[in-house]
Amino acid sequence: MPLPALENHDPCRPLLPWDREYAFPARDSEEPFGYLDKKLLTPCSEETLHSLCAWNPPLLVWTRDYDRLLPPTEVLELKADLHLAHRRTQQRAWQNELFYAAVFLGLSALIGSLMNELPWEVAPGRFMILLAFLMGFLPAFLSLKRLRGLPHEPTDAWPGEQDLFWARVRGWLAVASPPRSKMLAWVFVSVWLLQMFIGVGDSIESAALVKSAVAEGEYWRLLTSAVMHGSMLHIFFNFGAFAILASFVERLTSFSVVPVIFVVSAVIGNIASCLFLPDTTSVGASGGIFGLLGFWLALSTYHRDLAHTPMRKTVLYSCLFALGFGLLGFELIDNAAHLGGFLAGFLLVPLLVSRTARVPIQPGPAVRILAPASLCLLLAAVVVATYQMYLSI
Repeated sequence: MPLPALENHDPCRPLLPWDREYAFPARDSEEPFGYLDKKLLTPCSEETLHSLCAWNPPLLVWTRDYDRLLPPTEVLELKADLHLAHRRTQQRAWQNELFYAAVFLGLSALIGSLMNELPWEVAPGRFMILLAFLMGFLPAFLSLKRLRGLPHEPTDAWPGEQDLFWARVRGWLAVASPPRSKMLAWVFVSVWLLQMFIGVGDSIESAALVKSAVAEGEYWRLLTSAVMHGSMLHIFFNFGAFAILASFVERLTSFSVVPVIFVVSAVIGNIASCLFLPDTTSVGASGGIFGLLGFWLALSTYHRDLAHTPMRKTVLYSCLFALGFGLLGFELIDNAAHLGGFLAGFLLVPLLVSRTARVPIQPGPAVRILAPASLCLLLAAVVVATYQMYLSI
């Protein structure tokens, strides 16, 4: 039986990796039903599969009608179960998000009491209130809105094009080989552990983006600051953001593109910070991370095949969220570095990839030269930052 994704495909457009006939593995069991569980193909009964999809839907399943695995959103018999699971997920989501908002508000109150000030009168307290809004109240409102807009019974219009698209992408990612770029995120963690051992304040003074030191010729700080962070919350958010964005960029192109984007964007973002915020000290990988975000947005717009998918809309929402986060938290966030890195990543797309190349896009000759150089620069930044922190002891 043909795969559902291929039945309505426009033959004039090349198939993207997650739409191809062999995007998902063939079932290797004689059992008529089963699902993918942590890269393991698990046979089960029809009743178990229905129950699983009603509570915690797997990324990929198989049934007696198909020879290969496919997302459960494409199995008509599972539609009612998935609809019920979706309602339960949205219900849990807004409750969890309100809990997160309460936690951040509690931290804001704690910071205020420790500083003998009202929470909104000190910058860290205001930042926690901002997190409560952006990561608690706003997502809870959107989850409630989606829940109320969801029909009580499954219809022909549900799931929509965007749901079907991302279901295939998530399934494709689940069976693909692990992205190598995630290893780079652990570089930030290793440097952060060293910062904690030495003292965060002293480490920032010794190797972060101290603008007066850069003006005196310490240009190495333009890159060493990109592998350092200012707090546990800072490293937590940047680790997660880098892992997600770098993984997607690597899947759509190749691993060699990731360090090039990060290094170029981080340096240009830090140069922008020196120009527009010369009196502040900055630290963090955010410039390079915003470069990955800008690259992903440009790629989903510029590339001939990706431009016709719902990917651009999702990435654009992520960009707007990041922009709003930066504008509201301007007291503690280096928006100049963020914007400079974002524009650098955005403009790198036509230089690094071909508009008509088949996805995943293989790098050109320039990337093959720049990638090793970028990795060497990242390693050098870690070594120099470590050495400078050692001197500050």
